[in-house]
Amino acid sequence: MLAQPHRLFSNLLAQGSRSGFFKTTHFDYVKQISREEIASGGTALIDRVSYSNCWIEIHKTLLPKYQVQHEYEALQKREFEILSSLDHPFILKALRLDPKVAAGEIGTTQVLVLEHINGLPLNALEDFLGALSEDERSIWAMNLLYQLISVVRYLGKKEVVHGDLSPENIIVQPGGFIKLIDFGVARWEGGTPLHFKVCGRPQFRAPELLAEGSTSHSGDIFAVAKVYEWILGMDLAEQEVHQKILRKMLDQRILPNIRAKGVDLVQGLCPLPAPGEMRQAEIFREPTKICPHTKFTRIRQDFLMAILVVIFPFVTTWTPALSRLTINTLPYSVVSIDSGGEKFTQDTPIRDLQVPSGKVSIRMVFPSQYNRQVIRHLTLGPGESAKVFEDFSKY
Repeated sequence: MLAQPHRLFSNLLAQGSRSGFFKTTHFDYVKQISREEIASGGTALIDRVSYSNCWIEIHKTLLPKYQVQHEYEALQKREFEILSSLDHPFILKALRLDPKVAAGEIGTTQVLVLEHINGLPLNALEDFLGALSEDERSIWAMNLLYQLISVVRYLGKKEVVHGDLSPENIIVQPGGFIKLIDFGVARWEGGTPLHFKVCGRPQFRAPELLAEGSTSHSGDIFAVAKVYEWILGMDLAEQEVHQKILRKMLDQRILPNIRAKGVDLVQGLCPLPAPGEMRQAEIFREPTKICPHTKFTRIRQDFLMAILVVIFPFVTTWTPALSRLTINTLPYSVVSIDSGGEKFTQDTPIRDLQVPSGKVSIRMVFPSQYNRQVIRHLTLGPGESAKVFEDFSKY
């Protein structure tokens, strides 16, 4: 008769201990081997983290000044909860929400951990799309539209609003399939509204949402149409076959039913950029500088305050005179401002931007008009305010 299972295990354990087998056995622990910043937003930094077992993941961490603040920590948590409730092949997946000691050891912040995706944001493929023939570009546009319709229709069924759908937030993978990313301002329909205005990219936001800074499912449909129009380019978008699709989404806010004619629309795209171009292995950009909160004792705080009281009158006399500048254009533009040796770059609209007084050079670049540039020159006196409003949509 065979011995009972637990006795067999006990005998094997005893034999292994006597032979020294368990003494020589060891484990290789997984270690983090690199962390590389790949993007930065208004409230968070995005890092690619690699481990010794070849695993790669993405970490989204709030900037130090927003850490431990309830409304921003709640955004991280809500983004994780929304992504965790979704299961679609074209939507980025959330892995977990990790607690981490906040900057300056002032509390605990939440790090959103996301899956890593090989590919490029759609806006990085603008030159590639421009080099395609009309037929090839139409195939690309129809294929990506098919995928976007699938995603937004799914979000509608789940009562989720993305709120920031644009080429920057659509990753195209080497096989031609997309991943929708950045659910930072996403929300459930009928849920708690956001406590701030959503700006996003003005040309991809519905007109009724621009002023109030809100989001909606119909706004996501409008954004799909504008992305489709962007992929097509100005000439192709004017063709009647594409205009019918665009009008349905822009005017009626209805997602069209795209049907394949003998070809599977999601079988992948050809031609594609070279595989090397589709990998985000190297990103040549300087990391965003972070100034974490310093942990001062009460004595150091009092000492610093005393120094500020002494030097404040002298510092204010050295402060250059400032003027205010407000700029808005139709269509949306990227504005570079050169004033008093200082340079500013912002997207329109720009409200009450403080600039050194004197001669001001304004360069406006219009992405929707093939990066057309317009330059204006102003002279502002100390304390003066200037407003620049120009309509270039008819040119």
